[in-house]
Parts: sequence; C-alpha cells; structure tokens
Amino acid sequence: MFNATRIITVIISFALLAGCVSYGDIHQTIQYRYIGQPIEYAVSYLGTPTRESFIDHGKLYVWDTGHSVVYSAPTAIPPGGYAGSSSNSSVTYATETQNFNCILTLVVNHRGIVTDYRVRGNLDGCERYAQ
Repeated sequence: MFNATRIITVIISFALLAGCVSYGDIHQTIQYRYIGQPIEYAVSYLGTPTRESFIDHGKLYVWDTGHSVVYSAPTAIPPGGYAGSSSNSSVTYATETQNFNCILTLVVNHRGIVTDYRVRGNLDGCERYAQ
C-alpha cells in the first residue's frame, strides 16, 4: 500500500508539472496581448475589472482574483512510524489548503490604450493570464 501511494503521488506530481507555467510566460503573454491595445480589448479577454481608479496620466483597471481550495492529501504511515518499512502500512489523510490569488493592474492612458501593467500574487493564482 505504501509503495502504491508513493507511485500514485509521483505520477500526479509529474502530471501537474507538465501543465505549469512560469512568471515569464505570464509577463510575456500580458505584454504581447494587451500593451498597445485599447482597454476594451483587454476587457473582452479578462471580463469586467474588479475596480477602476483615476491617475494623473489616465486610469488603472484592476482584476483582483483569489480563492482557496481545501482538499485531503493521503499520507502513508509505515508500521512503527518510521520510513523504510513497507509491510502493513496505513494511509491517513491530512487536510491541506491551497490559496490562489492574483492582482493584475493595467495602466491605461488618456486615449484608452494600455501602456503598462503590474502583476502581484502567486503563480497558481496568476497562471490564467498566461493562457
């Protein structure tokens, strides 16, 4: 049971890594897709911004997304409570919480063109901007 759990965990980890993106991917996509474009174009991809505010040179459009996912992760406990033993292992489940958060801010000039951006948050929360 212990070896099967370890193998399943490794397979799932590799599957998750195959779909990963980097911060570089996120920045490249945002720069390519939105910089120099009208804000309406960005809104057509991103949806309605969470908030907007005026600045000296134009306006800030902010998309603030975040949520948490709570899940149970299997944890193998070998007999006697030490690693290296594989017979008669048991599996317990530990509750884990994964937070996904990201704030994307687009800077728009007085003509309504996106001129700059800022991304803050964790990679899991921001990866949607690389798609």
